[in-house]
Amino acid sequence: MSEEITTNLENEQEQIGFGPRIGATALDFVINIIVGAIMGAVLGATLVAIFFPDAADPSGTEGFDDAAAAIEGFAAIFAGIIGSMAGVFLMTIIMFLIEGATGQSVGKMILKIKNANVDGSKASAGTLWTRALLKYVYVILALIAGITGIALIGTLGFLLGLVIFIGCFFVLGEKKQSIHDMIAKTAVYRK
Repeated sequence: MSEEITTNLENEQEQIGFGPRIGATALDFVINIIVGAIMGAVLGATLVAIFFPDAADPSGTEGFDDAAAAIEGFAAIFAGIIGSMAGVFLMTIIMFLIEGATGQSVGKMILKIKNANVDGSKASAGTLWTRALLKYVYVILALIAGITGIALIGTLGFLLGLVIFIGCFFVLGEKKQSIHDMIAKTAVYRK
């Protein structure tokens, strides 16, 4: 009997609308950029130290002409930029894994909201992973495109990502569900 009461109480929760969800997304974005850039800077600095050991040491350019030193400096800056971009991409993959495993992004954890079944009951692991895969399809396909070198997969990822982005505005509707919520049969509730 207590199970029925718990389920009924869960089912009476109000779905979260656009405001808190965009807030969680903004928090996720800021966290992703900051942590990803730090991870990337460390990665970039490590790559520079490995591949361009003289770039970090100004005395290491002795004997080189100005053009060689400039090229080496440019390569170090380029490696830092690539490292930062890679860090943000890696952080996005980590965010996908966190949301798939827990049903909450970091922003949702901070705002105390969660993904659940449409009726408010706890979603299964399969449902949460389905929702996360749909939401982050562009990242997954970009990773596959990068590994395989097949540009068409990256283009497909971009187009699906665009559909998911536009589908996020469905939250403004009466059902308060994004397109990936509708497909996965989920909604967002207070924790």
